[in-house]
Amino acid sequence: MLALVGSNGSFAQGREQLEALVGLNITTKAVERQAEAIGGDIAAGEHAEKQRALQLELPTVTGPEIPCCISKWMARACPW
Repeated sequence: MLALVGSNGSFAQGREQLEALVGLNITTKAVERQAEAIGGDIAAGEHAEKQRALQLELPTVTGPEIPCCISKWMARACPW
């Protein structure tokens, strides 16, 4: 709850919301610390996910070479 209210506005507003909604009397600094800690965890998770995506190893082609789809007679007729 601290992180959620801390991410929607100022930390002081988050403290006031928690006090009004659930009667939780905490400091503005507590809201700030928790919101920043959760934000750091989210950022670290996103970074790790990006690193896993960048480490994707594509398979090596090991089968026989597939011949060109243009037949030999057409290849002679084409300028390229």
